[in-house]
Amino acid sequence: MYEAARLLQSRTARFSQKAYALAERGSWPYPAGGMRAFLLLLALALLTAATTPPLTVVEVADGDTLRLDDGRWVRLAGIEAPRLGVRGEKPWPLAEAARDALAGLVEGRSVKLRGAREDRYGRVLAQVTRDDGLWIAGEMLRLGLARVHTWPDDRDRAAEMLAIERTARGARRGLWAERFYAALSPEEAEDHLDSFQIVEGLVVQA
Repeated sequence: MYEAARLLQSRTARFSQKAYALAERGSWPYPAGGMRAFLLLLALALLTAATTPPLTVVEVADGDTLRLDDGRWVRLAGIEAPRLGVRGEKPWPLAEAARDALAGLVEGRSVKLRGAREDRYGRVLAQVTRDDGLWIAGEMLRLGLARVHTWPDDRDRAAEMLAIERTARGARRGLWAERFYAALSPEEAEDHLDSFQIVEGLVVQA
């Protein structure tokens, strides 16, 4: 059993003893039996989480996709890194730099997934945090090697992401120094239909 699990078990046991004593004296606001059941379920859930083996990144495919040691492919939620190019497509500028940066951040490291769900390609779409607490999507944005690209079901950290992107963009880090990724005017955007672009302009009607 992992050391964290033993510590959690010990603390849960001490808390349970104190709660039981309160219930027996009538100081606990809920029925003793219900309280015991609740504490048992809570302890089991926390203990299971603590004893789950860590997930290790074994491969990085590109600047926003990685593979875990359990075989699952994970796509970093809320961002889009430059594409390497598949099926004869030309790689986007800094695509290799983004892949190498992500590999340097996570390859061989233990990570945690949050908000994990499956996308239409069978990959896990999730926020990924490294074993030392580093938020990976946020770091890729800070380095200027990814852009914010959210969908309706993955916008829980959109405001934070946009703030990080804004700082990187202002500093012209990474892809923000490339004309390829420059913000477009509404007129320029007409030449880039069916693609992901950043467009700047004045909103006159909503």
